[in-house]
Amino acid sequence: MRTINRFFKALCCLSFFCLLLPTHTVRADASADAYTWLFSQQQGSGLLESFAVTSPNSLNDVAFTYDQSLAVIAFLLRNDTTNAGRVLACLKRLQVNKTWYTAYTSLAQCNDSVKPTVWEFNRFVGPVVWVALAVGYFEYRTGDMTYHTMALDALDWAYSYQQTDGGINGGLQGATAVTWASTEHNEDAWAASAYFRSAHCENASLVKRFLDNDVWINAPSNQHWMGGRGDAADPLDVNTWGVSALGANGRRPYANSLDYIMAHHRNTQTAGVTVDAFDFNSDHNDIWFEGTFQAVVALRLAGRSADADHFYAEALKGQHLSGGVPYSLLGTHNGYFQMTNYESVSSTAWLIFAAMNFNPLGIGSLLPENNTIGIFRQSTATFYLRNCNSTGFADSSVTFGASTDFPITGDWNGDGSDTPGVYRTSTGQFFLTDSVTNPAVLQYSFVLGNPSDQPIVGDWDGDGKDGVGVFRPSNGLIYLKNNLTTGFADFTMVLGVPGDVGIAGDWNGDGKDSPGVYRPSNQQFYLTNSICNCSVFADAQLGLGIAGDTPFVGDWDGDGKSGVGVYRQSNGLTYIKNALMTGFADTSFVFGSASDYPLAGHWVGKTAPLPAAPALEAAPPFQP
Repeated sequence: MRTINRFFKALCCLSFFCLLLPTHTVRADASADAYTWLFSQQQGSGLLESFAVTSPNSLNDVAFTYDQSLAVIAFLLRNDTTNAGRVLACLKRLQVNKTWYTAYTSLAQCNDSVKPTVWEFNRFVGPVVWVALAVGYFEYRTGDMTYHTMALDALDWAYSYQQTDGGINGGLQGATAVTWASTEHNEDAWAASAYFRSAHCENASLVKRFLDNDVWINAPSNQHWMGGRGDAADPLDVNTWGVSALGANGRRPYANSLDYIMAHHRNTQTAGVTVDAFDFNSDHNDIWFEGTFQAVVALRLAGRSADADHFYAEALKGQHLSGGVPYSLLGTHNGYFQMTNYESVSSTAWLIFAAMNFNPLGIGSLLPENNTIGIFRQSTATFYLRNCNSTGFADSSVTFGASTDFPITGDWNGDGSDTPGVYRTSTGQFFLTDSVTNPAVLQYSFVLGNPSDQPIVGDWDGDGKDGVGVFRPSNGLIYLKNNLTTGFADFTMVLGVPGDVGIAGDWNGDGKDSPGVYRPSNQQFYLTNSICNCSVFADAQLGLGIAGDTPFVGDWDGDGKSGVGVYRQSNGLTYIKNALMTGFADTSFVFGSASDYPLAGHWVGKTAPLPAAPALEAAPPFQP
């Protein structure tokens, strides 16, 4: 516990004069001050007391599980891996049946003999999944996999409550399974699954459909998420976290939810200091500091830096000299629970995230993207895209081009998401879109090649944006172009023989794509790592498939190197292989139907990249 004059601070908070304490304008680093306050809240068990309670109160000596996850991430951002690990070590001891209770008390010790005891006997999905998020960032930063199984178990438990509509119900209230599903909890699960992507891919895709279709309000000029399944309430965090977890755009125009909170949650309150920020809900009777810092992160992700800077400065008015930030300004009831104006771990941790431009719901963007299957159905000129390499339904569909066009996909604008395109072999024209929803908008149109050429796609120069190329089956000539405009090719190469099929991928993981060919006569891939004006030989050769299969390429395991695949049009069977050597496929599944054409890409919008942690002062040693 911090050594402060509790009597004075109690009087101060009762009158709200504590919010008149000097703010960010006189401190060199609000984030450093916030970190110091968080550290002061850490108890002998490793867990942090969630609130700086100033007088005898039921919240005294209480650690909420969600807050512990925030503290882990905040400590890591301040390069304090030691105390982040202390939090996780205690949570590992407290995990029972793959889950945690919502809150604990008696925080002095956490060992095999003495552990914190349960304070609140609910076990809800959101706090449990946040522990997995914290573990993901911990192992990414430290390489320490001690808590990996703990996180996977937490996700297993959360997905055990998934319903037929894709939504995950809230978990357990006492010993009773609840029937409600929180939008916030499902956003958390989606974000954690983006990092632990090898587990629950299909479950995560169902969550995404629930978020896009069941709890998204698509009314014109009023687009936002509601509180949960059948819950028409409009909490601030489901909208800010939706953007932070799913990105600014995707299956829905998620960033429009930020317009909604500006119109419905923004308000001004005065309690010793005047703050223009956001309420938890739309009744305009409080300032929720944690939620305002969450909004700052989402606004920056959506490119609204001026708004983000404004609300960051406004929310900093609530930071105390100690470095802590109250949960809310006035401590009102928000429709779900009673808020408090005590300094809180959650508000203070989110200050650090906002100050350091860090999106804790975007940890999946730390990992290389893996590609998943898609198909183009010529009869309807429709792309069907799936987020998992497994048998199942499409997660999205886009109609684009004509039935006689040759389908392609690529990341045309460098936003981390692959989108459709077509090549019109009759005219040598490319038509490309950045859209992953209908109606797809034509964004690029240009000419390269001759009629009957075959299109290929790749990032030839490593700039993060795909260019295009054409392969001429008649003579093995390859023409590559970086810019999506009509003009001469940047490179002309020779690879293959007449009758080959052109492909492209990053075969060696150097961040640049290069050509290859597939020879239908012997079902062999011939791949080169070169980009040049030259004739090349294959650097790698492998066999996969049988006569009549259609080749395609993707980074199936997210290791930064392309693998290969074949699609059997007679039955819709897909075979994909990671290693570039002859052998059995790593995975096979059914997606599509006879005569469909295979594609691969990363279809889900990517959240903002996370900044590297700065070099900061060493963490102070813990003293009981």
